Amino acid sequence: VADCLARLALENNISSQPDLDSRSESLINQRKQIRSGLLNALAMMHHPTVVDGLLEELKKARDEGRRDILAALCRLYFQEGKWTGNSWGTRPDTRGPYYQPETWSETKKIAAALDRELESSIPEVVAELTQTMLLHRIEPEEGVKRLLNLAEANPEYLELAIGQLAQQKQTPAMAFPILQQAVRKVDASPKLLADTLVALLKLTTANAEAEEVTITALVALNSLDQASDAKSEQGRAQAEFVKSASLESLVSAFQQALKAPEPASKVWINVALLELATRKNVSAEVKNLATKSVTDAWQLPEHRADLILAVRRTRNHFLDESILAAQDDPDEAVATLARTVVREMKMKASVVDHSAKIGTLELAEAMQTAISNRGDQALGEQVFTRANCQACHTVSESETLKGPYLGNVAKTYKRSELALAILEPSKTIAQGFITHRILTIDGLLINGYVTDEGSDQVTVRDQEGKEHLILKDDIEERKVSEVSVMPAGMMQEFTTHELSSLLDYLESLSK
Repeated sequence: VADCLARLALENNISSQPDLDSRSESLINQRKQIRSGLLNALAMMHHPTVVDGLLEELKKARDEGRRDILAALCRLYFQEGKWTGNSWGTRPDTRGPYYQPETWSETKKIAAALDRELESSIPEVVAELTQTMLLHRIEPEEGVKRLLNLAEANPEYLELAIGQLAQQKQTPAMAFPILQQAVRKVDASPKLLADTLVALLKLTTANAEAEEVTITALVALNSLDQASDAKSEQGRAQAEFVKSASLESLVSAFQQALKAPEPASKVWINVALLELATRKNVSAEVKNLATKSVTDAWQLPEHRADLILAVRRTRNHFLDESILAAQDDPDEAVATLARTVVREMKMKASVVDHSAKIGTLELAEAMQTAISNRGDQALGEQVFTRANCQACHTVSESETLKGPYLGNVAKTYKRSELALAILEPSKTIAQGFITHRILTIDGLLINGYVTDEGSDQVTVRDQEGKEHLILKDDIEERKVSEVSVMPAGMMQEFTTHELSSLLDYLESLSK
């Protein structure tokens, strides 16, 4: 440690000499490589002497040397937690630089130095240091505040500030004016608009009116719709919007916006309401409000086209029967759009299903019948939604991974294996999705699989698709179960034809 620090001080001293520029370029590069190697070594030595030495060098360093020392201090902010045998669960956190980051004796000293740097540095350094801190999983509250203040004064920093906000767990209320400024920016890039939407959806509405947040989010979505060559950002924004938990708190605001004389963003309002009308894990009040809004809007001819477009965006089957009937709508534009969506989504009128319910048959018979017969792919997509499969599974790569990904599942499993996994989910449990039974000190029992785990907390998704963030200090007992989180009898009320259709749909995804 002493040798490294002494050599680093020597290199910093040589690099700061004014006549160094007159030396050969190769010598300058050699000096840079030596400094880089020294800092890389020091950044892995968790010793108070290292931190004190780096802080001393930071006082004398300039420009590039200063940035490198700050990066080394960020690397030393956490240390690797002690392995306890079950620290990582089934899903180690691989974001780096540590699997299980824990603070140590020098963390407070480093944090104070970073805060001083953020407070006193020029905007470019603030932006770079904030990004470096985020990469090392240090929540740079002061850095984000500084960036927000800089963005307010100079739009040049707007994209950078909002990009940082999008990576935060929560958006502070003070950021709302900046987010409004971003959506009004005439030349806003698709990335800026998508990041703005993500940040808005993480904004608590306690200090900002829900109506204002809603309007701003809808403007961002509309502007993003009009951007060209932005397919990936548009897909990211739609996925974040549709699956956001904050939609439930905004349902009344969506209702009010839809009742406006000329509601802007009607399609996106309808996307939100359709999602809430069909989402399983919402309160009865929210579901009823959303359902009533959608059914009332369908009665108004001027709203039908927007509702059909919303269905087309999300492939939501809530209005299938209405859209099938709308193929003969008096408004030819609505009728044409309805016919297009019926064809694209392979909608079919309801037919009487004479096949037996799975719950009335022996498992082997139900499984054999479903495997042997072909169903209806479009019906299978509806069954996927009605059975709430989307709560724990994704079928598109643009969606945030939750449970086992099913977009290519039929390439791995045969039809018979898929049927068995659906009817007897505990027979084979995918790696990484083993059930954990957690009892908290308050007596709360949670069964689910681990979606994220750190040194001090664990996130578990239960069989209803709800996520629970549990502090490890609050855990009384934790065990692994051989019973899958996926309910064994989830298909009991479905028919064998519906199961055949679900299998058809899963097989179609891989094609």
